[in-house]
Amino acid sequence: MEFVVIIGFHHSIGSQVEYIYPPISEDKDVNLSAEFLRLLPMLALPDGSHITDAGYAYFLLRDSRNTFHCVSCFRQIKADSLK
Repeated sequence: MEFVVIIGFHHSIGSQVEYIYPPISEDKDVNLSAEFLRLLPMLALPDGSHITDAGYAYFLLRDSRNTFHCVSCFRQIKADSLK
């Protein structure tokens, strides 16, 4: 199963999951565990990503049932472009 997850960074909260597709459902054979969702934001926006304009990271994330092969692509946007 494949998922698209959007991670955002809030200046007072930090990295957080903003969107998941397909939506998480209890009836799926492969599901994203709470542990996966807790760790994903920290790995998707690696330390030091704020000092570069754009980049990517590859990583594996395992929970008790699955191994996920992950790719994170990130870029900076100007604060004045936020609405």
